[in-house]
Amino acid sequence: MRIPKVSAGQWVSGSLRRFSALIALTSALSACEEPGDKVLSIDPAATGTLQIGAILDRDGNGEVNVLVDVVFPGLRINVTPVNGTNIIATGVTDQTGLLTFPNLPVGSYQVRVDSSSAGDSLRVSLIDPTPPIATITTVVDSIGVGVLLEFAVTTVADAVKLPRGRRVTLRVIALNTVNVFGDSTVHLADSSAAVRAYALRTQFQQGDSLRLRATIGERDGKPALTDLTLISIRGGEIPAPIQATTSQAALAGGKLDNNLVQVKNARVVDAATLAGGDNLYTVDDGSGPLEMLFDATAGILTNLPIAIGAELDVTGLLVPRTDGSNRWKLMPRRTGDVFVRYPAITIFQARTRQLGETVLIQGIALNVLNNFLNGAVHVSDATAAIRVFPVGTPQFQPGDSISVLGRVTLSDFQPALSNATISVLARRNLPSPIDLKTAEAASAAGNRDAQLVRIDNATVTDTSRTPAGAMRIVVNDTTGPVAVILETQLIGSFAMPAPGVKLQVIGLLTPVAPGIWAIRPRCSIVGSTSSCSPPDIVAR
Repeated sequence: MRIPKVSAGQWVSGSLRRFSALIALTSALSACEEPGDKVLSIDPAATGTLQIGAILDRDGNGEVNVLVDVVFPGLRINVTPVNGTNIIATGVTDQTGLLTFPNLPVGSYQVRVDSSSAGDSLRVSLIDPTPPIATITTVVDSIGVGVLLEFAVTTVADAVKLPRGRRVTLRVIALNTVNVFGDSTVHLADSSAAVRAYALRTQFQQGDSLRLRATIGERDGKPALTDLTLISIRGGEIPAPIQATTSQAALAGGKLDNNLVQVKNARVVDAATLAGGDNLYTVDDGSGPLEMLFDATAGILTNLPIAIGAELDVTGLLVPRTDGSNRWKLMPRRTGDVFVRYPAITIFQARTRQLGETVLIQGIALNVLNNFLNGAVHVSDATAAIRVFPVGTPQFQPGDSISVLGRVTLSDFQPALSNATISVLARRNLPSPIDLKTAEAASAAGNRDAQLVRIDNATVTDTSRTPAGAMRIVVNDTTGPVAVILETQLIGSFAMPAPGVKLQVIGLLTPVAPGIWAIRPRCSIVGSTSSCSPPDIVAR
């Protein structure tokens, strides 16, 4: 830093105009000294003037900024011989920030600042020249020395320990944008800790590097900053979040309190919508529960909907809960802070999950969307099958490998997936149906619910129509009866078979009463054939 020569016209403040008398460090001063502190021949009767100017560097940039910085009166300066400690002159700067020592004998002098006169909140950042040695050689010498003071910076960790009402200066990074949360709090951090600020009267952006003055206050029973005065601001990058488990985040020990934190692989175990539109989730990565609050003001969008059973990677700010639990909640700041995924599980596992939980399965579609009036799609994998009720009209074919994201529910007394989103993964062949006896089909023996099955050489024992007009055919291969239900839109020109006719039937097992299943063919029937290959109903 160099305190520049200036003329009176360059200073806009009247109190600063006299500072033009402070001629700080000219090249002439350097020219009169030779390397190695060589002794000069000087007139021992000569005297000179030492002028000292004190400036408060309010923006802390190490330079004199006439639009921001101000002169500093009342700073005590001591002058000693360069190789001694005896004070030969002392004084304080006047209202213009100047102190003049006239008629100093020739010699080299050390300029020393009495730091106690600057107060606890300020420190001397620079004395120019450095080292602060002024050498008077002739009667015409007028030596200028500039003293630059700045606010002493307190770390966040130390600031939050101070009494309420104490004024501090901090260098911090803004961890979120002003007004991103409904309560308008902003989280600020340095390398030591983080703290919240409220009642803001200034604007800055996430990632900005700030130098500011603030008062230690309180919010939610915790130290917080208020009455912020921004000294300087510059753009920057937001620091990387601190990695933590859900349990560590909930307890907010060490530097975690109010800081930017990331938890990973946290499973949603509870979800609720609060008054005002905020969404509250409880997540757990196996170490313990953590509340996660989506502030409605933040307008956060996620890559997938969040429901119980989802796994989340969440970056957010830790905020103390107000329920007296002395625990913290995690608040994401923006779209992109939350990544949602649903680990694929087997259909057998999906059938055992709690009602209302959202799960992701992958399997083979056993029928198309419009086969049945209820819109059910049957999906199977190597472990089991399940009925799925999709949202919209997804396009796929029987045999396609599909991904299904849906909510566990009950349909006709059996687990199913509702509100399901279906995505096609690959085109594959429809698996062969499972061969069962009629009694096994009627009881879905071996947990065959929703599976594609086949019975053979089953004799028609009874026929009727359901109230909805579907064709109901009871068949038996001597092990026990099972109903075959052909829905109205699939009947076509198919004639009701007479009792005694033997049939081979392929279809999907669906429950019709507790513990009782029927077989539902999937295809339209024309005469004695169907649009399936092979046909779903064949007379023997």
